[in-house]
Amino acid sequence: MSWWIWSPLDHARWTTVLVAMAILVITTLKTRQPHRALIATVAWLAAYEIVWQAFDVLMHPATSPTTLERYLWFVAALIAWPMLAHAIGIRPNAALVAITAGTFALWLATGFDYNWYGQPKSLQVGPEVLNVLSKTALAGAYLLGAIRPEIGYRTRIPV
Repeated sequence: MSWWIWSPLDHARWTTVLVAMAILVITTLKTRQPHRALIATVAWLAAYEIVWQAFDVLMHPATSPTTLERYLWFVAALIAWPMLAHAIGIRPNAALVAITAGTFALWLATGFDYNWYGQPKSLQVGPEVLNVLSKTALAGAYLLGAIRPEIGYRTRIPV
C-alpha cells in the first residue's frame, strides 16, 4: 500500500505540498511579494495539472475519470493562473521546463502509469519517481521565474 505518500490535504502528495510551501516561502522572502509567491505556486500547479490531465485522457481514455468535455472545462478554469503569472513577469526557467518535458516524455514512453490514493496495488516506484521529478522540475522553473527580476515587465500588482 502506498498510503504514506499522501497528505491529508485532499490526498495531495506530500512532495507536492512541500514543494508548494517552498515556492511560497522562498518567493515571499526573496521578493517581499506574497501575492507573487501565491500566483507562482498556483500557476505551477495549474500548468502541471493541465498537462497531466491531458495525457491521462489521451493515454487512459477507458479508465480516466476525466472526459474530454470535463477536461476542457478544467482547462478553462485553470488557464488563467499561468496567464496571470506571465502577465506579471513570471517566466519559468527554460532549462527546467525542458527537464520537465523530457521527464514527461520518458514517463509517457513507459506507459504513463501512476499511483493514486487508495489503490489496491503496491507503490509503483518508477512512475512515482517520474511524477515527482517532472512536477518538481516545473516547480523549480516557476520558482526561478518568480524570483528573477524582470526588466521591462510589471512585477508588482497594483493594489
